[in-house]
Amino acid sequence: MLFQSEMTHKLQAAFEPNQAEVLAEVITRVSEDLVKTSDFNDLTSIVKDLAVAQQDLTKEVKTLSKEVKTLSQEMQKLTVAQQEIAKDVQKLSVAQQDTAKDVQTLSKEMQKLSVAQQDTAKDVQKL
Repeated sequence: MLFQSEMTHKLQAAFEPNQAEVLAEVITRVSEDLVKTSDFNDLTSIVKDLAVAQQDLTKEVKTLSKEVKTLSQEMQKLTVAQQEIAKDVQKLSVAQQDTAKDVQTLSKEMQKLSVAQQDTAKDVQKL
């Protein structure tokens, strides 16, 4: 862009000096507020980079979503397996209690047999 003094000089060929000076000042101020091509190109490049990053992020989110879904399914399987284990433990507990009762019954029967054997031994001695 031309410097304001150069622009004023060129504008004086078509306008009065005061008009040329005001017009040059306005043009200078307006041009300062305009977006420069290099700034626009930089911004365009940044937007493209952001778009690529967004696409990558979207892919990663989809991958993570699939992995979370898989983990959720695995957790459901583990929950079912844990419930089945709890049922099996309950069955084993009942079976252990039954076994304990059977052992007590066998112990009582063994005591009866022991007494009966002693009685039989006494009866045999009497003979």
